[in-house]
Amino acid sequence: MAKQPASRKSAAPKRPAKRRKGRKRAEIITASVSLALVAVLLVGVSYVWSLVSKVGYNDGVWGGYEESDDDYDPTRSNTVSSIDLPSGVMEIPKDDNVTNILLIGLDTRSNRNTGRSDTMILLSINEKTNKITMTSFLRDIWVKIPGHDDNRLNTAHNKGGPNLLMETLRVNFGITVEKFVSVNFYSFINIIDALGGIDLELTEREVEIANKYIGDMNEELFDLPRSRDRIQGGAGMKHLNGKQALGYARNRYVGSDFGRTGRQRKVLDQVFQKLKTQSALQLNNLLQEFLPQVSTNLTQGELGGLLLKAPGYLGYSLDSWSIPMDGTYKNETIHHSDVLVIDFDENIQELKRRAYDT
Repeated sequence: MAKQPASRKSAAPKRPAKRRKGRKRAEIITASVSLALVAVLLVGVSYVWSLVSKVGYNDGVWGGYEESDDDYDPTRSNTVSSIDLPSGVMEIPKDDNVTNILLIGLDTRSNRNTGRSDTMILLSINEKTNKITMTSFLRDIWVKIPGHDDNRLNTAHNKGGPNLLMETLRVNFGITVEKFVSVNFYSFINIIDALGGIDLELTEREVEIANKYIGDMNEELFDLPRSRDRIQGGAGMKHLNGKQALGYARNRYVGSDFGRTGRQRKVLDQVFQKLKTQSALQLNNLLQEFLPQVSTNLTQGELGGLLLKAPGYLGYSLDSWSIPMDGTYKNETIHHSDVLVIDFDENIQELKRRAYDT
């Protein structure tokens, strides 16, 4: 009988040692990269936290009042939208894609939220349309002020601080604004200087008026000769430093308050365009300069979230306009004051279209 060949045991082939080592090396690299990403994230969070901690936080309630304000109630709720809209006022529905922040400019040297608001610009950030809308509200608009007699819009801040101003906007324009950033005008001198100045086209009259404001600031605030930092030459394109840009933006003698708010938006637009050209280091220096001069009711988490999104916002388109629109108001005198009586419906429709519609 023929001898049968010995049977072989079937065994799984051994994995080469080289492959096992390669896999281990890949796992180590992956773990290292993950740790590095966590470290970068922690550094980024720490950096943003260090920035937001520089901001002055404020609940939006101003406790001061004039003696004539017998209806002032210091216990009044500081919650915006705490009252019903008057009959006939169209409410603009909230939209999760739109963030509304009221920029309040105070013509003071301090960072306190006192006095009348000379500048009121609603910043609407629309993340659906990738657009930022700047809406200037003229200070002489005659409005209903909750808890007070009717008056000009900028007196709302004097009577009840940023929250009463935001409440007044809602009662008259149907738009809910719950966040504000307040800054005095003179902070912009430092910001624009930190940016290296801005370029603007000025008329001869605008140069003349700006130089008057510059002289007043030198004399009253900085104890400098009136001629320091004057804008040289006549009409034309000018490179303006911070003090010169502020003198230009404060001008209400050319084009009245309509012209003044237009100039303010031109300055902000140039600041926005200049920000797009800044390096990460330059932006950091700018934030370090600006944030300590800001007062806001944005929480640290909210402000941190906005700072993290800021690089993306620099790519958004920018739209600017003012309320009231041409043809929607009348100049009147009420209680010996020159005021603007406006068509609220038309302006509300335009506000909704610009800030919310696609």
